[in-house]
Amino acid sequence: MRKKSTRLLSAALAACMMLSVLPVGAFAAEPGAAEPENGVSAQEETEPYHLNGGETVNDTFVAAHGDVYELSGPYTKSITVYTTKNVTLNIVGNVDVNMGSALLNVKDARDLKINAGQYDVVANVKNTDAAAFMNLNASNATVVVQNGRYLDGEQRLSFFTVVAGTLELNDVYIAAKKTTFPILNGSVVHINGGELTAEGYYIVYNAPWPWAGIEKAGTVNIVSKGGNLLLGIGPNGNGKIPPIMQERLLQMGEWLKVNGEAIYDTYKWKQSEQWSEGDRNWKDKGKHYVGGNSILKQTVDPDPGFAVKEAFFTAKNNAVYAILPKFPENQVILKDIRTSSKTKITLLGYDKTLKWKQNGNNIVIEIPTIPYSKVPCQYAWTLKLEYVE
Repeated sequence: MRKKSTRLLSAALAACMMLSVLPVGAFAAEPGAAEPENGVSAQEETEPYHLNGGETVNDTFVAAHGDVYELSGPYTKSITVYTTKNVTLNIVGNVDVNMGSALLNVKDARDLKINAGQYDVVANVKNTDAAAFMNLNASNATVVVQNGRYLDGEQRLSFFTVVAGTLELNDVYIAAKKTTFPILNGSVVHINGGELTAEGYYIVYNAPWPWAGIEKAGTVNIVSKGGNLLLGIGPNGNGKIPPIMQERLLQMGEWLKVNGEAIYDTYKWKQSEQWSEGDRNWKDKGKHYVGGNSILKQTVDPDPGFAVKEAFFTAKNNAVYAILPKFPENQVILKDIRTSSKTKITLLGYDKTLKWKQNGNNIVIEIPTIPYSKVPCQYAWTLKLEYVE
């Protein structure tokens, strides 16, 4: 018995063959049928609705006005988005925000796309504790902002406040006297391209990052390519360093106590990283760029069929350091490395020399079973290879 999909395909092909031999007159309108005026179809699409201040985009509003809207001109009242539908907002002219709160309050949404083009969103916000453009407080929402210039005068304000949900900023330009970027309650922000110009700038985290080791992986990725990491930590309005920032600094300090030898005063080796088999061009589904969680997807949490970076390399004096994002089981193979009679391999923070053997152009290193309490660190473990090439 043929599958339903096969029957449907056969029927479709048969219909196409029948249509190809029918005369054009077979599709003529019946006598007396109404003709469209001026050649315009009766099903002509309406223009996108222009949102006005004070309106609420909910499911009823979407049913009445569609799911694509336009923004432009001055606003003195906020617009609320509170819908379970996917919505698109197109900025079609410069926008002036003249109020003490955000222009957009997103309280519920699914996929909200904001296309700003090359237009300006100019904030004249009197309350500097408010977000000038958008306050996102919708855990189910993913908001993607594409392009646009977000400008202010002499104010200190945030253009985007993320209380809950996911925000992606793609090629967004922000220019402000001083600005903040509050990211709260475990929400997620991806920044891809764009530019920030401000005399003062700090990001406020009031909740844990989804993976505490991401800073270490980011640091290792930068240093292995010969770069330096500049980590900015700023106080809040009370002059205090937020607890989450304190925690991350302490965690990085603990990691560097063990692995700092592989970071400080090192330089780029002949290869900066080692890849596994698979596709190296991972990107978020439906996106043309590599998103902010690419470090995770390209190291410890790969999607099926995609490669991961198995090791990052730095070098100093007679040593090469292989920093492993995942702690290996039983053994690890480092490719295209030649040993010598003086070669010695150790695990930083572990007091015993490791066994190894040369296998062609690769080194096979045996990893001992280490009790959890004796593991040198919690993230990114470092092998020190002396006198190799």
